[in-house]
Amino acid sequence: MRWLHISRDTLASGMIKHAGILSMAGAMMLSSGTFGQSEMTRHLRSQIDKIIRFDTEIDLREIPGFIIGIVDGDSTYVLPYGIRQRSGDQPLTPQDRFEIGGLTKVFSAMLMVELDAAAILPLDTPVLDLLAPQWHTPSLTGITVRSLLNHTSGLPKYPPMFGDTQEAVQNPYGHLDQADLLASLKEVRSGDHGRFRYSHYNYALLEPILTRLTGKAYGTLLARFVLSPLALHATSIDTAGLAPGHDLSGRRAQPWTFASFGPSEGLKSNLADLLRFVRYFLTLEEGAGVLQSDHDPVRVNKRLSMGLAWYLVDQRRAPRVHAHSGHTDGHYAFVAMVRQTGTGVVVLANSAAGVEDLGFLILRMINHNWRRK
Repeated sequence: MRWLHISRDTLASGMIKHAGILSMAGAMMLSSGTFGQSEMTRHLRSQIDKIIRFDTEIDLREIPGFIIGIVDGDSTYVLPYGIRQRSGDQPLTPQDRFEIGGLTKVFSAMLMVELDAAAILPLDTPVLDLLAPQWHTPSLTGITVRSLLNHTSGLPKYPPMFGDTQEAVQNPYGHLDQADLLASLKEVRSGDHGRFRYSHYNYALLEPILTRLTGKAYGTLLARFVLSPLALHATSIDTAGLAPGHDLSGRRAQPWTFASFGPSEGLKSNLADLLRFVRYFLTLEEGAGVLQSDHDPVRVNKRLSMGLAWYLVDQRRAPRVHAHSGHTDGHYAFVAMVRQTGTGVVVLANSAAGVEDLGFLILRMINHNWRRK
C-alpha cells in the first residue's frame, strides 16, 4: 500500500472550490478525557509548524486562531494555534463551539440514511411524493431524496429569489423562511438531472420534507437519530458557547441565523465532537450507512467524486480520502479522513478564511512520512 500523497495540483484542481473543500500554545494529546505533553506530540507539532511556514500563507496576524484535531489509529492529538479572540490571550480548546457551515450536510445525510434504515423515508422516494400539491412543479420531476443528498437533482445552488430576501449580506439565511423556500420552486427551471451540481438548495428542502412527513423539526430528528446515539452533545443548531468569529477584515462576526437552510448550513459543533464523529466513520463497515454510495459515486472531476454528502478523493495507488468543509461569515470547519489507514484531521478556525489547504496537507503528512518515524 502506498502512503497517501495529495499533491498541490490536486488541492488546486477544484477540491477546495467544491467543498467549500505562530503563537505557540502548547500541543495537547487527547487520551481518556485528559490532556498531556508527549514526545510524539512535540514531533507532530514541529512538522505542522513546517507545513504552516513553508506550504501555506497562514498569518496569525490576520487569523486570530485555529485548532487542529488528528486521529491516528488509537491516538488522538489536539493542537491549538493562536488565540480565541483578538481582545484576549486565551487559546482555543476542544470544547469551544464553532459554526460549521456546509459541513452540516454530512450530518443531514446521515440523518436521512437513518430514516431510510428505519423505513420512515426511503432514499429513492420522489420529492413530488413528499411535498404538498401546491408546491408541485415540473422541475421536480425525477428528483429523489437520494439525488438531493448527492447533488444530482439539477437544482441551482440557491433559490432564484435568494438575493431578494437578504436583509444583510453577513446573515444570508436569516430572512428566507420555509414558505419562501417552497414558493421559489415555481421559479426553478428543469435542471440537468443525474449530473453533479453542488447545491445548498438540495439540503434546504430536506427541512420542509421532514416537517411534513414526521411533524417534527429537523433539529429534533437529528438529535434523536444521529447526535444522541453518537453522544455528540455539543453539536446542535443553537449558538450557545460559540467561540467569537472574525470576518475577512478581522472584525467580530455575528453568528448566522436560519429561517430555513438549517440542514445545509446551520449546525454548530466543537473539536471533541467532530473527533468522535471521525472515529465513528473510521470504524464504520465498508458500504454501511452513509457510505453506501461509495462504490458508485457521482463523478465531479478526474480526481473527485461525491458520495452521500462526502467528497471522495481518489488518486492512483493511494487510499481514498473522505472530506468536506464549511464556512460562515466568521468560522471555518474542515474534516477529512483516510479509512484505509485509520487517520483523520479536523480543523476549526475562528476566521472565515485562511486555513483552507492546511487540513489536506496535514493528512498527507501523517500518511506519507510522519507515521514512519
